[in-house]
Amino acid sequence: VTGTPVSGAIRRVEEPATSKGERHRALDVARMFAAILILILHGSATYVVAGGPPIFGREAYVIAGGLGLWGRVPFFFFLSGYFAMRSLEKSPDQAGPFLKKRITTLLPPYLFWNFVAFSLMWVAVQAGFQLAGNARVDPLAMVMRVTGFGLHPAGDSLWFVRDLLICSCLAPLLHRLGLWILIPCIGLTITPDIPVALFEQGCPRPSSLGYFGLGMLLLQVPPGTFQRWFPRPGISFLLCLLIGVIFIIGQFPRPDLAGVACGALGILLFGHFIDQNAPRLAAWAARHVNASFIIFAANAPFYAVGKQLYVRYHPPIPQWIYFTALTALFFFLAIAVHSLVKRYFPKALLLITGGR
Repeated sequence: VTGTPVSGAIRRVEEPATSKGERHRALDVARMFAAILILILHGSATYVVAGGPPIFGREAYVIAGGLGLWGRVPFFFFLSGYFAMRSLEKSPDQAGPFLKKRITTLLPPYLFWNFVAFSLMWVAVQAGFQLAGNARVDPLAMVMRVTGFGLHPAGDSLWFVRDLLICSCLAPLLHRLGLWILIPCIGLTITPDIPVALFEQGCPRPSSLGYFGLGMLLLQVPPGTFQRWFPRPGISFLLCLLIGVIFIIGQFPRPDLAGVACGALGILLFGHFIDQNAPRLAAWAARHVNASFIIFAANAPFYAVGKQLYVRYHPPIPQWIYFTALTALFFFLAIAVHSLVKRYFPKALLLITGGR
């Protein structure tokens, strides 16, 4: 469960592409599934912050995060590192085009959604709402919040995009290291994470570079590994889910390299299972997969507003129903927004999804 199976899967799902820009449907389903899991995690965390009671004796976000062994975000780092290595392998001496594409794809939506989130923070503070954590909204704080350096990004989940930008800039150097990447990257993924205080000050997570670098090494796994090891993706996915249940109960395996690699593998297995057994659902997910960036980037402000509305007005429904409905509403709203922008304002996609 250290990432080798994941690589075989990624290679297998990408090589059959028949035209430029085409993506295999199973991988698109996995990307959408990972975005949904992140949405559920953030929704359950908001439920807890709003005073929601424990579920089966555990905080809701512990259950939501533990079932996937906290492999959601590392899944995207694995994929991003893998595709970075593919690009650099095609043109080893042409790192410039790779960096230009990564930066022009990630930086505009990163800054845009951070600015949107900061604007909402400013409005909330002016309206007298109490915000959790550092609620500075002065001009210097705006610069730090929007860039994600000096303070945590205004968009709570956008630290991932910031770290991904840093990793992408280091990718040409990592590419030159070859298999030597393995040693420092494993070290970065199994060492304790940075203190929360540093994370809140905008310090990148060392584990981000570790997962990204290991993703680059996935290209070295022989083709067909995934198919040989996991001929029945549905059963294998259930086994990953069972490991998640064991983790919630007994805190084993710990959510470092072994845990998150197993969680990321489960996400990929689920994508294959849906692609094989529910082709219409898989086709729908593949058609809307690029909305996953909106799901990922914009959910924090949405949940913040939803929490404030619940705290202020106390609707006469159970909290778990309220936040479940809120999660479903945001999911379909994000897809609808992406579809409308793509159809009527396609140039605006550069800001909201990096042009996709």
